[in-house]
Amino acid sequence: MIDHLELEFSSGFITITGETGAGKSILMGALSLILGQRVDTSVLKLKDAKCIVEGTFKPGERLKNIFEANDLDFEQLTTLRREISPGGKSRAFINDTPVNLPLLKEVGKLLVDIHSQHQNLRLNDHLYQMEVITHMAGVEKELSRYRDTYSGFTEITRELERVTKETSALKEELEYMQFQFNELQSAHLVEGVERAHSATVDGHKWLNVPYDCGFAFVRDGGLLGRAFAYTADYLPDPSDPEPVMGAVGPESSRRARSLAVWATLRAYGRQG
Repeated sequence: MIDHLELEFSSGFITITGETGAGKSILMGALSLILGQRVDTSVLKLKDAKCIVEGTFKPGERLKNIFEANDLDFEQLTTLRREISPGGKSRAFINDTPVNLPLLKEVGKLLVDIHSQHQNLRLNDHLYQMEVITHMAGVEKELSRYRDTYSGFTEITRELERVTKETSALKEELEYMQFQFNELQSAHLVEGVERAHSATVDGHKWLNVPYDCGFAFVRDGGLLGRAFAYTADYLPDPSDPEPVMGAVGPESSRRARSLAVWATLRAYGRQG
């Protein structure tokens, strides 16, 4: 019935009238498509051609927040477009940006309010009621400033909650580390170390290095050679004035490696 049609409406209240069969439902159906309503492919005349419905609106500043919230380009002339393929699939666009149907519907209901037979009015919507009151009171700018202030307040509140949680976690960690420190201090693990002739440490456990490592502290350096040295023809003698310290370290000594086994047996006994 209609291959191509361009229709321009003025702002404000508009009434579409006509006799039965004049095409009122076709116009309303096309307008409903770009406002996010579902597609009824039975009304398409050409089953093998794409149907495109496009409308241009002046949204005003009151819709700017919803555009920014959904990362859409806000323009003084906003274009809503709906494309229906022959197979029945549809795509929606706002200012040439693809959007889902719920978002198109949300924007559409803020641009056009259609009142038809047996259709519920938006007067029952409390958000719409607040919009009417705001418009009648002429406080759109005050409302916009309030929204910006409230948005900043909620962001600061979230940041405060995050910092509070981090502070609480750090406090708990500090208390745990202080507890460990106090335990080590009260254990007196190194009492009498000044009387020891030597001390051997397993560096793999203390330093978390990825290989066998050990080191020793002795009063007499010659003890290292006698206790831990391993010899070969290409290595200097341990008694050499300038020995290779890598050849006399506990990390290469079976005797040093056996200390852990000896300490375990000594602590738990042969029976474990």
